[in-house]
Amino acid sequence: MLNAASKSLKPLAVSYAQENFLPEKPYQDCPAPLKKDKFSPHGINVRLGDNKQHALYVVNHGGRESIEVFNLNLAGPEPSATWQGCIVVPKNNRLNSVVPLPDGGLAVTSMSDPSDKNLAEKIRQGKNTGKVLEWFSDKGWQTVSGSELSGNNGIEISPDGQWYYVTAWWGQQLIRLSRNQQPVQKQILDLDFMPDNL
Repeated sequence: MLNAASKSLKPLAVSYAQENFLPEKPYQDCPAPLKKDKFSPHGINVRLGDNKQHALYVVNHGGRESIEVFNLNLAGPEPSATWQGCIVVPKNNRLNSVVPLPDGGLAVTSMSDPSDKNLAEKIRQGKNTGKVLEWFSDKGWQTVSGSELSGNNGIEISPDGQWYYVTAWWGQQLIRLSRNQQPVQKQILDLDFMPDNL
């Protein structure tokens, strides 16, 4: 954790669950508690809550491809995080970033299918390799229409939940993609660099 005032760094205090811990709704499908020695975090995001208690979402590659969910407590003298549960993503996805949605779900970017033997060739040819996935506790995972890009990387959502902003790492693009609109609207900005997280 970074102290903006003192510009000092310090590890965030994290509490992990015991072996017999059973995650509660909406994470009841989480197969097992997160093990500290298996945790391999990547992209992060926060859903702001009440009383200085917030939901911290972390892309994890260690032991399972998942979103690990923590309660981020800012009420004490120093921030702390407590593991709450996980959301395992469908097979054949390599996650990068996560964003909470205004209507309660989550969206993630999947850069590619790690089992794709033709991935290197697709990258060279500028073909689509990834996509955006949405998750809701009552619906599970669904692919977002029109979200297929070359190396989906960073992701953000407009405050009204109607537009995604997604970067394509290998494709060198920034995309504005409509959500819950038919037909899908998509605007592409070509870049001269490989864009990372948003």
